[in-house]
Amino acid sequence: MKNKAYNIFLWIVTATLVYSCKNNTPTSDHVNISKAKLAVNTLSVHDKLSYAIGLDAGREIMSKLTGGEMDTIINRDMVAKGLIDAVYQLESSMQPDSARLVIRDFFMKERQRIMQEELKKYEGNKAESEKFMAENASKPGIKSTASGLQYEVLKQGTGKQPKLNDVIVAHYKGTLLNGAEFDNSYKRNEPLEATVRYGELIDGWVEALQLMKEGSKFRIYVPYDLGYKENNIPAGKDFPGIPPYSTLIFEMELIKVK
Repeated sequence: MKNKAYNIFLWIVTATLVYSCKNNTPTSDHVNISKAKLAVNTLSVHDKLSYAIGLDAGREIMSKLTGGEMDTIINRDMVAKGLIDAVYQLESSMQPDSARLVIRDFFMKERQRIMQEELKKYEGNKAESEKFMAENASKPGIKSTASGLQYEVLKQGTGKQPKLNDVIVAHYKGTLLNGAEFDNSYKRNEPLEATVRYGELIDGWVEALQLMKEGSKFRIYVPYDLGYKENNIPAGKDFPGIPPYSTLIFEMELIKVK
């Protein structure tokens, strides 16, 4: 939001200063700002152009800064004062870099606040995931690793065992705790080919694949911190979505290590 507003802001400052500097040195003596309606038809061609530039830029800026909570945050007089100081090159204790820093920090903190508020809606999902993993760990046949990954061996293979950065071919089916299926390579008849690498695969997959041998079939239980963490993957066509703090259950079949 701030980038577009700033581009417009810089554009009006440049355009106004180019015109002003051709005629007069910018000075606060030229400032005659009033909230009263301007008689546009009485303006000269150049003044009308100048006003139109300011009006267009101001409307564009304010369209990005108003609406919802921003209406209670933005002080329009201060926005106007900032524009005046910039256009007339008036002395300010806030340098351009400092101004950008103020804007960046505000919107960064605002995004973090909104994210935290959104995550509160999924606290129940987090508790459910943690409870499931705790109860599942004691079930027969379930093995746990130090990271919290849980798995059971459905079929033990005897082939090559992958390590980090190996390329593998695997079939899989992924479901949520409620049984909703979010992916299935079997149905597509298209096994996954991927590199065993953090950042390319979720952490739980990277760890589980290194426990398997070619021909193995595992069922793995991936806690949210080894899966998609606090990310919210929206639902789509034939896709139930993956809410924050979701435990993921995969049936994985390692076909080949290249």
